[in-house]
Amino acid sequence: MNTSEAARKWKCSVGTVRKYCSEGMILAAEKNSTFPWGWDIPDEACKPPVTRHKAAVIMCMASAACKGGEVNLKTLGIPENLVRDAFQYLQDCGFIVKYDAQSEITEVMKAIQILPLGEKLVEADEASKTKVKKSAEVELGYDKTGPHVNLTFGISNA
Repeated sequence: MNTSEAARKWKCSVGTVRKYCSEGMILAAEKNSTFPWGWDIPDEACKPPVTRHKAAVIMCMASAACKGGEVNLKTLGIPENLVRDAFQYLQDCGFIVKYDAQSEITEVMKAIQILPLGEKLVEADEASKTKVKKSAEVELGYDKTGPHVNLTFGISNA
C-alpha cells in the first residue's frame, strides 16, 4: 500500500505515515521509485503505537532498568497500556527481545534486551537531536545621515 492508503487504514495523516517510514518505525517500508516522497508499505504493516522518539525513550529506560536504575513511568508521559503496546510492537519488529506481557511493567523493563536494530533506532533519535544555536544582534545608532539599525543573525551547531 502507499502512504495515502496507510493513512486511511491507520486513521492518521499522510505526513505521519511518511514520518514513521522515514524514521524506520515501519521496517519493511521502502522508498517509492516513482515518487520521491512516496513509500511502499506492506499491506500487513501496522501503525506504530508510539513515535521513534518515544520508542527510543522507552528502550533507554528499559536499558537503565536492566542496569539497576529506577523506573518512573510518569516521566514518559504515556499510560502503561500504551507502553505495553509499544514493547509488543518493538518486539514484533525486532528492536527488543524478552518481552513478557503478563509481568509488572517495571519487571518487564528489567528483563528487556535491546537488539542491534533497536540500538540503531536509539542512535537515530539521538542524532536527530543535534542542537542548533540561533543568535541575533541588533546595533542601533545615529549619525549625521540619521538613525540606522544593523541586524546580524547567526546559526551554528551547539
